[in-house]
Amino acid sequence: MTNHYLTVSRALANTPGLAAFLGAPVRYLPAWCCWPVNTKQHTMLAWGRKASAEKAEKVAQRCNIAMCYLEDAFLRSVGQGFDSAPCGLVVDDVGIYYDARLPSKLEQLIVADITATERTEAETLPTLWQQHRVSKYNNGQDYKLLVEQPYVLLIDQTLNDASVACGLASAESFANMLQFAKETFAGHKLIVKTHPDVVAGKKRGYLTELAPAALEGVQLVSEKLHVVALIEHASAVLTVTSQVGFEALMWQKPVYVFGMPFYAGWGLTHDMQQSPQRRQLLRQQTTEVDIARLAYAALIRYGRYILVETEQACSFYQLLQLLGKGRADAERPTRRLSTLR
Repeated sequence: MTNHYLTVSRALANTPGLAAFLGAPVRYLPAWCCWPVNTKQHTMLAWGRKASAEKAEKVAQRCNIAMCYLEDAFLRSVGQGFDSAPCGLVVDDVGIYYDARLPSKLEQLIVADITATERTEAETLPTLWQQHRVSKYNNGQDYKLLVEQPYVLLIDQTLNDASVACGLASAESFANMLQFAKETFAGHKLIVKTHPDVVAGKKRGYLTELAPAALEGVQLVSEKLHVVALIEHASAVLTVTSQVGFEALMWQKPVYVFGMPFYAGWGLTHDMQQSPQRRQLLRQQTTEVDIARLAYAALIRYGRYILVETEQACSFYQLLQLLGKGRADAERPTRRLSTLR
């Protein structure tokens, strides 16, 4: 049993509440350090597929200790990662959920046995998610949209984000998604939602980098608004690997996927590519995967949560109510979709 976690990343070691998420102390171990470790009591931490993770893997191999990967949970915080401490993390001792090239703990949890009690709990999750109007980030303005014509929502992502390449996609996938939307939803308005980090000026996007001719007739929504307002009224949601596709499933929307995120390949989405054989076999070995089962695996079994102010562990439901209350207390002004920038 792990008594201590190690990391070669000083930034990761300084993550607020990290010990509370893990239930054990975390010690910073410089990559060059020869500090002795106990192979049964220590585990090396890494953040997703960052460059620092490769360094951590080399040290873990040298020390003959296990690896464990962290990432933001699907219910993360109020603000974005650069200005808000995480309230939710995922902990994966197999891989990481957005890397479709390799197995992950989340894949195993999706097909794991579920009791009747857990099943009943799982079936409440989509409704609760909608009622509390939450998303991964929860600091955008939540408008009551007035919609003049039917629209489909296309989700842009940050340029060179690891989840794109790891999700078996590329820049071409975004261009293909836009072309598909033009041909398939000719009677709909096309709305492109840029990523919150792009809105904040921290990163660049994929669709926003396309030539102006490709975006002719497309409405780019780049202001800081809560994506839930756009999901709620969309006829369909198109994405490459964004978590917004998962959230759209929670809102019972048709979802078209041009990469291979964790929620694709289970029969819930319209997939533009074949899922890895590993995932196909897992799907064959279990009962039907529906959104309730997927949500239970992702939010309850996979995620870990804390109250940031006290750095104390809490349940998903406690965090959901806390973030949801913030949304309920906030004003929801009326806005025409056509006036969004």
